[in-house]
Amino acid sequence: MAVSLRNSGYERFDRDYAEKLKSDYPDIWAAGGNIRGNDAFKLWGRALEGDDAPAVLDWIREREAWSARHFRDGAHLADESPNVSNVAGLVAQIKWGTVGVLGMAKMKSVMNELKEKKEERAEVGTVDGEPVFSTKAEAEAHAEKIGCVGSHTHELNGETVYMACEKHTDATGSGYGKNLEGMENKKIETREAAPVVSSVNEENRTVEVTFGTTYPVQRFDGQNNTYFNEVLSFSPDHVRMERMTNGTAPVLNNHMNTGTDGVLGKVEAARLEDGHGVAVLRFAKTPDVDNTWMKVRDGIISGVSVGYRVHEYTVTDRDGDTPTYMATSWEPLEVSIAPVPADPRSSVRSATTDVEILGNETIIDDNKDMVARDAEPINKSNKANKMNLNDLKASRKAMENELNDLNVLTEMDDVQKVRFEELVGKIDETSKSIELKEKAEAMLKARAVAGASSKSEENEITSMKKGFSITESVRDLMDGKGLSGLASEMKQEAARQGHHGQGIVIPASFQRTGAEDNFQTTGEGAGFVATEVGAFIEGLTAPLEIEAWGTQVLRGLTGNVQFPREHDKATATAEGEVDDDAASGMNLDELTLSPKRYANTTKFSKQLMYQATGDVENIIANALRRGHERKVLSDIFTGGTGITGITGITGVNDIAAADTADYAAIIAALESAVLEDSGLTPNARFVLSPSAYEYISKAVNVTGVSALIDNMNNTIRGYNYHKTPYLADASSNVGQAVFGDWSNAILAYFGAIDIVVDPFSAKNTAQVEITMNQFIDFNLTQPAAFAFENGITAS
Repeated sequence: MAVSLRNSGYERFDRDYAEKLKSDYPDIWAAGGNIRGNDAFKLWGRALEGDDAPAVLDWIREREAWSARHFRDGAHLADESPNVSNVAGLVAQIKWGTVGVLGMAKMKSVMNELKEKKEERAEVGTVDGEPVFSTKAEAEAHAEKIGCVGSHTHELNGETVYMACEKHTDATGSGYGKNLEGMENKKIETREAAPVVSSVNEENRTVEVTFGTTYPVQRFDGQNNTYFNEVLSFSPDHVRMERMTNGTAPVLNNHMNTGTDGVLGKVEAARLEDGHGVAVLRFAKTPDVDNTWMKVRDGIISGVSVGYRVHEYTVTDRDGDTPTYMATSWEPLEVSIAPVPADPRSSVRSATTDVEILGNETIIDDNKDMVARDAEPINKSNKANKMNLNDLKASRKAMENELNDLNVLTEMDDVQKVRFEELVGKIDETSKSIELKEKAEAMLKARAVAGASSKSEENEITSMKKGFSITESVRDLMDGKGLSGLASEMKQEAARQGHHGQGIVIPASFQRTGAEDNFQTTGEGAGFVATEVGAFIEGLTAPLEIEAWGTQVLRGLTGNVQFPREHDKATATAEGEVDDDAASGMNLDELTLSPKRYANTTKFSKQLMYQATGDVENIIANALRRGHERKVLSDIFTGGTGITGITGITGVNDIAAADTADYAAIIAALESAVLEDSGLTPNARFVLSPSAYEYISKAVNVTGVSALIDNMNNTIRGYNYHKTPYLADASSNVGQAVFGDWSNAILAYFGAIDIVVDPFSAKNTAQVEITMNQFIDFNLTQPAAFAFENGITAS
């Protein structure tokens, strides 16, 4: 088949529409596809003109692969309102001339809506990527839409212009980075306040409530052991109102969400207005709810509370000891009757006043059941992610049984109807979780074997890596501009892969290793240090040394993964013709790899950050990588607060040599233990601590014949060896040695690398702190394939 756009498997986007978008709305055009998309748009034009040059034909082939990978980009815009910050994927599709999952009509509709928004705002320009207006009123109206208050001024072309929000960092969202890792709520947060009761409709048993406002409430961050002020944004773009508007959100008795007994009714309607949330609650007409209803009607119970889950925070203020986190993506789940004052502006709405202000009291809520957060990466994980397939299927079966019990009833009361709808939704969600879990396990198995990406994807990633500058991104954050260009697109790519970070994000796909990886061993540590000018990402994501030893490597994981582990090998026995078979002795269990967070903070002078050279990029990459590598490898060998090291894994052979200075005997014992339990392969090697290397390097294999270590071939008794400070001495002058078959080791990388820039903590010394966060785990599929001795002493 000829290489032609006519033979493409993907619909072509409207070229005329794309041309007009490019010429009339350059800021929208610049929102995405800035790596390869602009070149793609030019090549698309040449292809339409009939140009069949090799570059054009190569692009047509590349377009097929690109369209397949990015087909679902922009799917969130089927429900979300578009803005310049969330249409990058859609703009990239337009530049590539391809139609994605939304379809041509919806893609144009989204772009048209965004155009209308920009025209309605009558902005006169942008500063740091944010719109500015000619009047204070326009800026403050925009502030209300994006969830802040007030305005501030800038000078643009000699004129005073106005930007939304009192502080510039509030408008740009660059105070400390968005998507605060570890701060996504897995349990439901709550806010409560005393109501007034004149909005009660006794006949319909309904009451209208203000279920939340922008009033700050102090919360506790269990992961970082600090308090913060939480503010809920009520911008329509920031609140997921589906449950509140489709009739599935219940009214509960004091957040009792574990059964049907706590259900008092349902949220009949809900809306956002004037910076707060309003809901109409309908109470069930059942005897068990009568008592509560009468207390609400008579004003005896005086508390309204919303249960909600935060998906994303933005730091809007870091002045003082307590930072302010604004929830810029959150989801109300239920409304409860509960008299605990935390947000004094939430209330049952009065017929004569919109909101009753009951005071300025701030509650530090120490009730862990109400406000505790799971300290986990922000990977959109929930309870279903922590359950294995059997647990999920058992949970679905139990819910299906309960649903069948309700279904056979001749008539359901209001509470039962609410529960019925709830079960239908939960069964559907659990079924999707089961399907995703099955797909994920199949993908992981395939990734463990292959782990490679397509050629066109590799080309795109390589181009992006070379164009990325850490110093430029750090300067943008230091100057309060927020991420832009390639750094912004990398973060969006990571989010598309399901990984959210706090600062500069290196997506999982950028950490893949392929055939071009160089595991050269010339010189100590060679092959693991960035030497190419401008190779920041390559230097930061260079493989750990154990990856060159045959270790199985999994990348881009999003949750726990299980593997079978063999503790004891099967043993055959010779039996008589009619004798009973003896047990094989095989002992299998399961190992679980789960994300362990490793963080490395390094200080650099701000002056260095303004030296935009490749050498500076390498200095930063190597400093971060070496500190990170030191801790991770140390834990892999001997364990730490995260990974259980080889010397601590159950089933690994502990030699416990009788003569700790008989080095030949120790080496032979290590080799013999592994040979006896698992056999030996070319992937077996010795690893020596500094003192162990010092002692063994002076020893002989056979007296008067040969040294124990063959330095010419870098072997010990024919097996490769490696000396490293990361396998530390057991104690002063007491060495350690590990021997094992590294094909039985698994190294797992979870999600993206997150680089957090803090220009504030060390500002008095003109330094900026850069922290590298990565989630890793390590384990052995066959512990008996390894052995160690941790008491090697001088002779």
